[in-house]
Amino acid sequence: MSALNIISQSVAYSDPLSASAPLRKAFDWSRSFQNISVSNPRSEAYGVAGSQTLTVFDLSESTSIDGTTAFDVSLNPVSADTYRFTVVSGTAPAFRTSRSISVVTHPVTVVVNTNVTATFSVGTGGAFTGVVAGDIIFIPGLSTGDSAGAFNTLNEGFWVVNGVLSSTSLNLVRPTGVTFSAYGEVVIPAAGEFLAFSSAGVQVGDSVQITGSFAPATQNTFIISVVTPSWFEVVSAIALSLETGITPDTDMEFYSAAKRWIRIESDQAVVVKLNNDTGTFNQIAPIAAGDSAFVGWFELWGPVFKLVLINKSVLTANISIFSCE
Repeated sequence: MSALNIISQSVAYSDPLSASAPLRKAFDWSRSFQNISVSNPRSEAYGVAGSQTLTVFDLSESTSIDGTTAFDVSLNPVSADTYRFTVVSGTAPAFRTSRSISVVTHPVTVVVNTNVTATFSVGTGGAFTGVVAGDIIFIPGLSTGDSAGAFNTLNEGFWVVNGVLSSTSLNLVRPTGVTFSAYGEVVIPAAGEFLAFSSAGVQVGDSVQITGSFAPATQNTFIISVVTPSWFEVVSAIALSLETGITPDTDMEFYSAAKRWIRIESDQAVVVKLNNDTGTFNQIAPIAAGDSAFVGWFELWGPVFKLVLINKSVLTANISIFSCE
């Protein structure tokens, strides 16, 4: 970790001659923030040609959510502060990639091994099509906040594919940090009771920023605690409204990381576009165009996962960017 100090002083006065010790002050305001823990402090310099656009960084994640994608918000019954956002209609989001397995109505045999793994095998007619090592298996049940399923409670929850033994047999381990539990049994799963999907995509620990569509309390930024191809969960100390059929479109953005503090200086007029901003309203105007001693600036303490700059001048804009995560 690194440390950040931010020191700011602003004084406005109307004394005609006394700049060093003015008596007639409109305001005299200082702030000093010391030893703030930050990570990845960076300074960057860019020369952006006249009328050109520069994408400085984009840490957002594409999910294919559009104006038709509808969500329900529900409370997970096993946790009083965990909320599930489930896709109920419209374009399916690309949170994770589902595997086209065939286990419904086919017997699945679970064998508990002595090396803290379990082997799941599917009977004749079934197949774990498309599953590769590193994929995720999810078995819903009462312990995960879902309806009771065919599997024993000890087999419910998330698994990681340790190895693909054959098209009908998988060696599974529990995710890192999860206590191993398993129960030997033979069950015939119904639809949705045994899911397989990729590990790539939206991750636990990523953030989701909700800026509209949902109830006001839900318009916030949350850390994702659980994710599957069709839903994700967040933990909220503030009670969220339980809603149905909400279509957020661009009001829901996912990102893997974000800057916590950013300062931008420019010697030409530039538009600053943050996150999912589609307007051109945030504009830096230098005190004296082209003079490096009289630049304009923009400063923000808050999450920034995407930064785009547009040079509104016909001359090259010399831009300095300072940031921390």
